[in-house]
Amino acid sequence: MAARSGKEMRRNNILEAARQCLARFGFDKMTLDDVGKIVGLNKASLYYYYSSKEALIIDVLTTEAVEYIESLREKVESVRDCTQRIQTYLMERFHIYQRVANLHNISRGNLRQVRPAFRELSSQFKADEIRFVGSILSYCIEQGVIRPCDPNRVAGSILAVAEAYKLEVLENPDIPPDGPVNYSSIEEDVVYTVSLIIEGLKP
Repeated sequence: MAARSGKEMRRNNILEAARQCLARFGFDKMTLDDVGKIVGLNKASLYYYYSSKEALIIDVLTTEAVEYIESLREKVESVRDCTQRIQTYLMERFHIYQRVANLHNISRGNLRQVRPAFRELSSQFKADEIRFVGSILSYCIEQGVIRPCDPNRVAGSILAVAEAYKLEVLENPDIPPDGPVNYSSIEEDVVYTVSLIIEGLKP
């Protein structure tokens, strides 16, 4: 148990060092050697914890997004209107991803590069998001705003729509891949599509 705790502490130290390096050097210029210097490990030792720089960066982004979204959920639950709760969550969620990426100078091209690894690491995060949006839909059902349905299934559909629009931004050939991440162009489309879903569920 102590060994596991020690490993977890070392991993947290590596994550914090990676955050510092990302903020200082950006995705392209940051190296595992930079991280190792801060935590007192050589590159070979870092590979015991992370298989690549990309895997480490994905863990940083996932950790930061989870932290921000946890605080967002308190804000969402203060919104009274059911539909606005879902829309607020989805919009602020985009803002969080954009803020985290831009904070660390991570471009659209970088995100495309690490997306396959992110899909593997984000499965639990996705399930957690579905449960949260499902809880909002359950609240809407209790309030009589929408008719009874499978809230988690509908939540999965809503999040799939949001992810599809996010992918549209990342894959847009008209935007330079080395440019900053900006999801503002799809916000109106997401709100409109989610509104159609909710409208279709009204009694």
